[in-house]
Amino acid sequence: MKRAKTALIVLVLITGTGAWPGTAGWWSLYFTAPGGNVRSAKNPESGLVTMIGRAQDHVYGAFYEITSPRVVEALCNARRRGVDV
Repeated sequence: MKRAKTALIVLVLITGTGAWPGTAGWWSLYFTAPGGNVRSAKNPESGLVTMIGRAQDHVYGAFYEITSPRVVEALCNARRRGVDV
């Protein structure tokens, strides 16, 4: 019984830790360069604006302060499109 239980736990752990088919690309990684002057097409601000622009149902976030006019504009545009912001 103990061997069967151990085998079941191992099976669940092995099959439950891999990436599911069709889930590639649902997340993105962005870097900043504090104190540096690195210009990248894939920066956090552009990524957030793109994500907000593609939202169809909702945009939920916890922000202390939003200082980017591009992000504020994207959120306002999303709200005008009927997205729950």
